[in-house]
Amino acid sequence: MRTWIKVTLLVLLAVGLSWGGAIWFWRATNRMPATQDLVLYLVMLPLALLLAFWLGRKLIDAIAAAPVAAAAAASAEPAAPPAPKAAPLALVAVSLRTAHGARADELSGAILEHKARAELDPKLVDEHGFPVMTARVEEADDAGLQEEVTEWFTQKGGPDLDFDEPQWRALVLATAVAGELASAAAGSLMPAEGLPPVLHLLPILPSDWTLEQRRTGGLWLQHVVSQRGWPLARIALAAEVPGDPRAASPSAVLGRLAHQGMLSGLPVVGMLVAGASALADASISKWEANNTLFTATRAQGLVPGEGAAGLLLTDLRQVQAIDGAVYAMLDLEADTPRHNSADEAKKADAKLLVTMTGKVLSSGGAEAGQVAMLVADTGHRTSRVLELMDMTAVALAHLDPDTDVVRVGGACGTCGAVPFVTALAVAHHHAIELAAPVLCISNEDPYRRSAVLVRPAAALS
Repeated sequence: MRTWIKVTLLVLLAVGLSWGGAIWFWRATNRMPATQDLVLYLVMLPLALLLAFWLGRKLIDAIAAAPVAAAAAASAEPAAPPAPKAAPLALVAVSLRTAHGARADELSGAILEHKARAELDPKLVDEHGFPVMTARVEEADDAGLQEEVTEWFTQKGGPDLDFDEPQWRALVLATAVAGELASAAAGSLMPAEGLPPVLHLLPILPSDWTLEQRRTGGLWLQHVVSQRGWPLARIALAAEVPGDPRAASPSAVLGRLAHQGMLSGLPVVGMLVAGASALADASISKWEANNTLFTATRAQGLVPGEGAAGLLLTDLRQVQAIDGAVYAMLDLEADTPRHNSADEAKKADAKLLVTMTGKVLSSGGAEAGQVAMLVADTGHRTSRVLELMDMTAVALAHLDPDTDVVRVGGACGTCGAVPFVTALAVAHHHAIELAAPVLCISNEDPYRRSAVLVRPAAALS
């Protein structure tokens, strides 16, 4: 009976609205309705309203039933076992080329003493003709290496190199880093007898380079590593993951290396090398157009920077076989996307970083109070600085913001993945020096956050 009453009231409502509206319209316009008007407004319109209500009710019921059905199906099937956690990687050696030092301790000291500042560039100017503030690395000026690279590719029958000046500068700095790490690898990870393990070369070059340019740069770095003693046939140049820029983040690259070693069961040797340079008129023009360039009147903007940073990694079994090895372990928390751009957010929100910090500390078996320092790729922008400060106040309240928090982004400037890899290298230095875990955070990217716990071998016991 209740259903019939509801249906009757619904029909009366549809007819009443249709008829009342039609009659009011005809009287307001002072015209006589034709036969088709009577049929359309007094018959077809009420039927259309009732049909739309019926279809809408069916759609709502179907949507509401979907989660219930999914839950029932999930409960009926046995739960899939969780994916096995990848073993932490051992960080054996690091290498840096930055505007304020080529060693992690040198760079960290300059930052903590507030000496690692951007300077007026002697070559680059803004749209008004004034010099811009940059983080320029003098070592990147190496015309001889450009000739060497060009000659090598010509001999290999490769294509003509179409690198511009900033790309050459980035490749020069990345070459120096790769050479240092290759020497370290040959000296510590090369077995006395038999074939060495495969060395996974993991270059991270700027996303605004073409795919062919990044491939060319990777091949050159592979050649550099082979020249320092690691057999070319045992160097695997990592392939890019197409279509997903997040896949080229340092955390994602390291995560794939860790899982690859866990799944294969083979010895893991990896070399991550990041290089970039934003010292170009195109970058300055783009940032000026977006009102994001660091200037005398806009001290919270982006500073064009350049540099290179690299990490030499292996698995725990390999590194423990090295007599007197000094190393740190990396516990990785998967990159977490933001729901909106940090550049457009009205207020800094540290909840995501706080959550990630808790997860990576739990993964590494460490407590917040054991963390001795915080190293981040955070630069000058207020939103990023406030986000890091808020996270520190909540999750690591025992740290002194002046002496225990190192922000390398301001010293390196904006240059792709280099600041975060540099932060990992600085964290490695402090973890070894202090014999305590160091948290490394990345919050410069507008849409992505990363967290890595760097802990010395002594902290494993």
